[in-house]
Amino acid sequence: MLQRAINQINFENYLELLRNIPVQVVDLCVLDEHLGSLWGYSSHQIDVTDKVVNYLNNHAVDWRAIDDGIDVCQLSSGEGLYLYYIQDENQVCKVIVAILIKEDGFAYTSQSVKIKDLLHSISKNIHQELMLLMELMTKEDELNAMADELSDRYEELNLVYAVDESKMLSFRGLDSLHHLVTNCTDFLNIGMSALIIPDKNITIQDFNKTDPVDCPSSLLANLQDEFFVWMQTENRSVVINSIIEAVQYKVFTHTPQKIIITPVEASENNVIGMLIVINNSHKHDFTNSDRNLMEVISKKVTKVIQANFDTLTGLQNKECFESDVREAITQAQDQGSNHVILNIDVDHIGIVNDLGGRETGDALIRQVGKIINNMVRGRDVVARLGGDEFGVLLDSCPLETGKVLAQNISREISKVPFKYGDESIDISACIGVAPITSESESVNGVLNSSEMACKAAKERGKNQIIVYEQNDIELLRRRNEMKWVSRVENAIREDRFQLHCQYIKGLRVGCESHYEILLRMLDEEGTLVLPGQFLPAAEKYHMMPEIDSWVIEKTVDKLLAVIDEQQRMPCSVAINLSGQSLSSESFHDYIYQQVQRLGTNAKNLSFEIAESTAIANLSNVSQLISSIKALGCKFSLDDFGTGLSSFAYLQNLDVDYLKIDGTFVRKIESDPVAKTMVSAINQVGHAMGLSTIAEFVENQSILEQLVEMDVDFAQGFGIAKPKPFMQQLTEIFNKQQVATG
Repeated sequence: MLQRAINQINFENYLELLRNIPVQVVDLCVLDEHLGSLWGYSSHQIDVTDKVVNYLNNHAVDWRAIDDGIDVCQLSSGEGLYLYYIQDENQVCKVIVAILIKEDGFAYTSQSVKIKDLLHSISKNIHQELMLLMELMTKEDELNAMADELSDRYEELNLVYAVDESKMLSFRGLDSLHHLVTNCTDFLNIGMSALIIPDKNITIQDFNKTDPVDCPSSLLANLQDEFFVWMQTENRSVVINSIIEAVQYKVFTHTPQKIIITPVEASENNVIGMLIVINNSHKHDFTNSDRNLMEVISKKVTKVIQANFDTLTGLQNKECFESDVREAITQAQDQGSNHVILNIDVDHIGIVNDLGGRETGDALIRQVGKIINNMVRGRDVVARLGGDEFGVLLDSCPLETGKVLAQNISREISKVPFKYGDESIDISACIGVAPITSESESVNGVLNSSEMACKAAKERGKNQIIVYEQNDIELLRRRNEMKWVSRVENAIREDRFQLHCQYIKGLRVGCESHYEILLRMLDEEGTLVLPGQFLPAAEKYHMMPEIDSWVIEKTVDKLLAVIDEQQRMPCSVAINLSGQSLSSESFHDYIYQQVQRLGTNAKNLSFEIAESTAIANLSNVSQLISSIKALGCKFSLDDFGTGLSSFAYLQNLDVDYLKIDGTFVRKIESDPVAKTMVSAINQVGHAMGLSTIAEFVENQSILEQLVEMDVDFAQGFGIAKPKPFMQQLTEIFNKQQVATG
């Protein structure tokens, strides 16, 4: 900086002033603290700098003892020498201004004091100008440094924005990470960026095209070997700009590069990888600001991983897998390429969980995931779709090859040993195989095809493989069921179910008529869908508890809405319960809570349970009946007469009604056996103190014969057709108003 300031002073102006004083100035020079020349002018052949240096070297001048930093002397050659010492704030001499005067004895003339003062004034001006210039240069350097810092921060902000998680998540998992690593290289203008996540088998590298790092593969391998375990323990970033710093960490002995290594976490204090940036040795040092920036980017890596990868296995998750499948479908449509999807479902994982606990089941899932991942190519994708289900996307693969790989995977999984105590379980998996071709239309369609094939394989037993074929009747049936499952889920979510009811007529004195609640669904166009179309699929895919809950809650809501001023309900109703709901203890609690809402009106509510369901869940059903009847409700045993042991089980169920199966009722006009069955069931019911209800009463003739048999209630199209529940309630309410009005 001193030399820069000296260069900016116009010494010619000062020299001109010196020439106007009453003595002849011969030379002017400026020296630094080491007697090096900063500026000089000489009228002699011998440079004045040499004379001054010789003098100062031959005379041990203690300039700190000289008043005002001024020294006046006479050289052996007769010239007078004037020296002005410029000191810093610590009184250290930094600059010497030397003026050579021609007249002999200059220092001793009467006029010398005035000349000395004049020379001192000129030298002091030089001093002040020099200090001012140096101060200005310091400020300028600070401003330039701030500008550089702001420029660096601007680039950092660009990098942070470029890897913002909202943008990252718009890519699929690995693409997000590739994009992030590339941006690190580009925005920081470094030799190389890399991301290493060993347990996910991820190594991503990006290189500076103009100044790449030497031997990147071996360098990364060394960094992983020597740093990863250390990073898992220490969980902090490392900045290495020299060999000395590398040795300090005691992880490797030398490095020609400058490096930042930042840990990547899967969760708090759980390091799963490293984000690395590398510069060649001739590049600038990495700073703390660079380290802080990489820690921010590392956190964004963590968010990408959490959004795209399964925490248990490290494989891609379902959302990320679907993105890959979507891209494969696009390739198939645009380029005519063929791919294959495998849906892999591990058998007996529930038994493993029961025997060894959840941790044992999780360990098995991780082991199976590793087996699958090791058996596919690097460009293929393996994902955990949930629970014990895995998905595999085989890139550019014929269907037959996919089937062979499925067989190999199945074989390897079956080799997994599992033994817990004295129990030994054969581990196996069923696999569905489906193609992705130019005719594939959607991700859901492709995934559903492989899932249907897998479920069909599981129905055949363990360790089965089925390839999806477009014209397979069984798979088409299953596909239709799965479509209904999706439609039912949407109907529940969009509140497109409706309650209808059908009149149950009392045939004997004292038998109070009531209504059975029936369920209908509105499709996407608002058309009414009967339960025979959607309930089979709902039952098969275990959706009945959710549907039953909806029916119970909505029925209670509507009944409470029409209670009269005396807190009485206008009618009694019966609600059907499925076997799936009855097997759930939590559902029992739910029914109890809903019935409690009715208070004393619970006596007007009954529940219907199919005979086959009751027999299959005898203990649960008995407990439920006991609990709910305590609130005042009644129970019907539906479809009675279809079981082989109906009468034997009847005495174990505390029900109030027997609903005689309609297959017998509808035939009593023409089939003596059917008529005898109806009569027998009616008599047994009465003998046990139960009321009887005949279903499927389709005409007046059937009704008359039921009256002759003393059947208590009749239900069917010959009595009344179903109608919307609220419409029926309104009609009942209006009739009651007229009757009491």
